[in-house]
Amino acid sequence: MKKILHVLNTSKLSGAENVAADICMMFDGEYEMYYCSLKGEIENALSNRGINYIPTNKLSIKELKKVIEKYNPDIIHAHDVKATFISSLVAGDIPLVSQLHVNQDDMKKKTMKANLYLLSSFKVKEIIAVSEGCIDDFVYKKFIEKKV
Repeated sequence: MKKILHVLNTSKLSGAENVAADICMMFDGEYEMYYCSLKGEIENALSNRGINYIPTNKLSIKELKKVIEKYNPDIIHAHDVKATFISSLVAGDIPLVSQLHVNQDDMKKKTMKANLYLLSSFKVKEIIAVSEGCIDDFVYKKFIEKKV
């Protein structure tokens, strides 16, 4: 059974976190799912849903590398810009999927965040966006639109 590691940079349950948790539950039995995020109140919500939870102190290259070495995922599914960037640095040959959950103003112009996402996108195999606006408004749309 293939292992999928979901990576998020949050510790609370909100929109993106619910989506990641729902994905884990929907494909339970088809894939071995792991939800990796910052330690926090999210733990109870994931435990109540029966989701494999991997808490980290912070989302860093060092910590994510340890998680990858321990769980050896077949696919990494990163659920925000920072998670995508950090994952792109440590994924190696593991296919990386990025999911954009919001249309952020700081992705509409050439900012550090937009630049880092652009760099990450060269490692990303597929991009999932919750709306067309997430992609249409991205300052570097022309570089990523074929992966969406």
